[in-house]
Amino acid sequence: MPTLFVSSAERRFIQTVSRLVYCNPFTVERVRLEREALGAEYDEPEVAWNLDPRSDQRHRNVEHILSKVEATIEAIRPRYRDGAGRADERMIYADAVYFVIYHRMNGLLDQLIAQAHADGGGRRRVSIYSGFLEAYNEWFGEERPIDPAHLFACFFQIRRAFHHIFRFFVGRTPAATQLRARLYQSIFTRDLGRYQRALYQRMTLIPTLITGPSGSGKEVVARAIGLSQYVPFDPKERIFAEDFTQQFYAINLSALSPTLIESELFGHRRGAFTGALQDREGFFAACGQGGTVFLDEIGETDLGIQVKLLRVLQTRQFQRLGEVRSESFLGKIVAATNRDLPTAISEGKFREDFYYRLRADVVQTPDLAALVGGDRGELTFLAGHVATREAGEVDAAELVHDFESWCRSHPGYGWPGNFRELEQAMRSLLVHGEYDPPAAVERGNALTSQLVATKWTLKELTSVYITELYRRTPNYEELARQLGVDRRTIKKYLDHAPFNREEPEVERQV
Repeated sequence: MPTLFVSSAERRFIQTVSRLVYCNPFTVERVRLEREALGAEYDEPEVAWNLDPRSDQRHRNVEHILSKVEATIEAIRPRYRDGAGRADERMIYADAVYFVIYHRMNGLLDQLIAQAHADGGGRRRVSIYSGFLEAYNEWFGEERPIDPAHLFACFFQIRRAFHHIFRFFVGRTPAATQLRARLYQSIFTRDLGRYQRALYQRMTLIPTLITGPSGSGKEVVARAIGLSQYVPFDPKERIFAEDFTQQFYAINLSALSPTLIESELFGHRRGAFTGALQDREGFFAACGQGGTVFLDEIGETDLGIQVKLLRVLQTRQFQRLGEVRSESFLGKIVAATNRDLPTAISEGKFREDFYYRLRADVVQTPDLAALVGGDRGELTFLAGHVATREAGEVDAAELVHDFESWCRSHPGYGWPGNFRELEQAMRSLLVHGEYDPPAAVERGNALTSQLVATKWTLKELTSVYITELYRRTPNYEELARQLGVDRRTIKKYLDHAPFNREEPEVERQV
């Protein structure tokens, strides 16, 4: 059988492009593969293109690779149509075609996403599919390496995921880039090729648990995952099976009674309880294929509700209040909490079996300090993102200037309210030209001042901190795990606290 590639250089290039197609765009691997594909032609100033979500420019390295791929597969296409090449060679040719079609359709897919968000989506006819199908047939002829309707649905999903991750999670520090990469994996797994072949039909079976402090963007993470689920495309009707903008159902479990939670999630029959004046469809029934139910504050739920939610996760079945007939849940569950669930389990407030059923996929949102990473310039960068969103492009610079002035007059302020507080501060500066931290924050600042006023050395201060934690968790191994050190470090600091210590209680297992 004649080879598909004329030269080994041609083969290596297309193999690299094939890996580019399936790699996580928010990792260093993406940059490494771009550099490998272009060699000496790689543009180093563009190395961090995937770190600045505010950038809407076309990226030179991507454009250069795209042009080079098109020229290469144009030369290969006649041999492909004649049936030349081994199966693996024909597969990477197909991957290169996917790369070209996807990048050539990016702008149109972005318009489709923006239009859906602007007017509520709707299951309208998708006119751009005709152009996609024409390009598919042009490159493959009579071959069908993948169902074109499925490929189009995957392209739309990938573009939605990129949009919802890249545009809503700003930051250039390792914490920010790691969060974006983790989110992309939560949607597609670590193997996009395997996802495209089969896992796209099964990812709704895997729940996602989001943990992190208050104000760190857990609902934004949940929404990014929920709005980026796979939605099948009907090539005859030229419409998607579901409107992705209407398939995210959020409920704050800490704000409702158990009965109201059940009514919201499971639905109810008329007369099922006092006040149930008519039948109601719950979120689990309304959430169709590609939909997501977001359970916020999952750590605050009643044990009885936990049992019922566990059953939904295990069986994918639920019952409306007042009914015995079971219905199927087709969507995905995403839950979030700022509580330490293992501690809640030890206190009898959270079911262990429910916890382990939830945590197949865990995403942890970093606090603002981690996002900034000690870089004041990064804090200003984040403030600039908020300013653009709140004040618009024209007035954003002036608002950022006000923010910088406020920061200079409040050196060392720690933003304990996390990203949510930063947003509120920018709004306050926009409206009033000033920002007054909440009283609770002021008390925190008083504590900071008190600590600074002590005569303790850093070693003594660390000893005080670890001693206090040990009173709450009197177990060397567990406390060492929580703090990311070994047990000998814990013991060393316990022995050097700067006050008369009583002997600690006998270490117990927790």
